[in-house]
Amino acid sequence: GCALPEFFICLGDFPQLDVGGRKQPDDRGFPAFGMVVLGIDVVTRISESETGGSTPIEMLEGEILTRPVTISKADRK
Repeated sequence: GCALPEFFICLGDFPQLDVGGRKQPDDRGFPAFGMVVLGIDVVTRISESETGGSTPIEMLEGEILTRPVTISKADRK
């Protein structure tokens, strides 16, 4: 099967995602590639949605939206 495109938005600091912060063999962390400049109210509403969606990734259990949200527009500035 084909994976759906997905991304996540961190609401706060997550040092465990920094280089050396995770307990993973590669110790490389995750790159940050953007920030919300407009629409944080929408992000907040999404973050308050039910999370019960399935995932094969153990560390994401309880973090996946039960009903996925479609992003209809995003801009690069």
